[in-house]
Amino acid sequence: MVQSLQRAMRILMLFTREAPELRLKDICSHLKLPASTAFRILRTLETMNFVTQNPRNGKYRLGMAAFVVGSNVADMNRLVNISLPYIARLSAKYNASAHVATEQDGRVLCLEKIENSCNVVKTPFRGAYHELYLTSVGKSILAFSHPKRQVQLMKDMELKPSTPRTITNKSVLLNELETINQYGYAIDNCESVENLYCFGAPILDSSNTAIGAVSVSLNSARYPDLSANIIKDVRSSALKISTIMNLSDFLSL
Repeated sequence: MVQSLQRAMRILMLFTREAPELRLKDICSHLKLPASTAFRILRTLETMNFVTQNPRNGKYRLGMAAFVVGSNVADMNRLVNISLPYIARLSAKYNASAHVATEQDGRVLCLEKIENSCNVVKTPFRGAYHELYLTSVGKSILAFSHPKRQVQLMKDMELKPSTPRTITNKSVLLNELETINQYGYAIDNCESVENLYCFGAPILDSSNTAIGAVSVSLNSARYPDLSANIIKDVRSSALKISTIMNLSDFLSL
């Protein structure tokens, strides 16, 4: 590992839609870096146009080079663009957080998130990684992964408890994946974070293999009255996204 490169990447990942500009102090606080180290990295990123400094307030923000690199991730961008209206509607309808995510290197990567102030418990931010077995999006993707890929993911997985409800037994997890595959949705039953329920459904390609997943997350106090409707709407949204993704793939042939 090249430590300076690792630190630079972590700085870039701090910038989100919710926090598009950051002070040097904020960056040092988040990453536990000395101000001199963070400043040198930012100056390097600035010369390459990966970050720029707002002259009005001195805060840093992403530069054009970061946009160009991000735009080159075409499939992820397409998944986000197609999914965004659907997760926005889910968030507005249930006053909850909604996400679209994919699997990358054996973990869940949150591609986009619509946050809602009603949720006291915060969910992973855009660009954050989480474990597959902990989340509804992760379990949805895992359940609908290609069989060989699922076997490999399960083999490499170490089930560590995040809450008392976390699944820590692979046989139990496999049984749940079979249920998810049968019914087409997954539930994070306060497994990743205390007092947070998440409902997810897979986004599938033409071979019925997961390319991503969508979810709705809300505090456990609101769970009993809303679960049936949320599951229905999450599944419907995932199906519509899948249909549009597959149609666009077909039309591009």
